[in-house]
Amino acid sequence: MKSNMLIAIALLFLAGLAVPARAQEGSDVVTVTVPFEFVVGATTLPAGRYTVSRNASLDASPLLVANRDHSAFVLPTAFDSTKVGETSLSFDQIGGEHVLSQIKTLDGAYTIDNSREAQRLTKLAKSNNHPPANGMTSSGGQ
Repeated sequence: MKSNMLIAIALLFLAGLAVPARAQEGSDVVTVTVPFEFVVGATTLPAGRYTVSRNASLDASPLLVANRDHSAFVLPTAFDSTKVGETSLSFDQIGGEHVLSQIKTLDGAYTIDNSREAQRLTKLAKSNNHPPANGMTSSGGQ
């Protein structure tokens, strides 16, 4: 029974995640608690409470994902101005990592193109799963 629950949880992560968030300080600001480590652009951020915001005076400004100790900028590739009922962050599961893929604000949804990050993480995962090209392996001891 326990293994079935673990499989169900793993499938949920593979299908993508939507983490509930709550808008604060305006319709383009989202405050959310992310319960796992995640990737924004090329930056890995630890689990924690984050604010996502943008400079409303600049049309093509990047989004800032930040908390007190960590931050990362991401430039969305698309914006759908359809109003949404609640705010959220969505993640793709790529190479064993949770990668930020969409930010829903009260003003609409920002989409983030993860194709370059997917290629990088896939290459990294493959390189970590194969022994070195010279056939030597590391045992960790002497």
